[in-house]
Amino acid sequence: MRSFRMFRNFKNFFREQEVILKCFEFLCGESELKRCVKKLVNPKI
Repeated sequence: MRSFRMFRNFKNFFREQEVILKCFEFLCGESELKRCVKKLVNPKI
């Protein structure tokens, strides 16, 4: 039962992340978002 609650929290966390990404996309445009993501994934660039 505890793991189920954890799983639900996990899903909620991902939903929130998705919303943040959508807002980011809307504000910065998709190309800007991709550049930011690339920097996060590979900071050396």
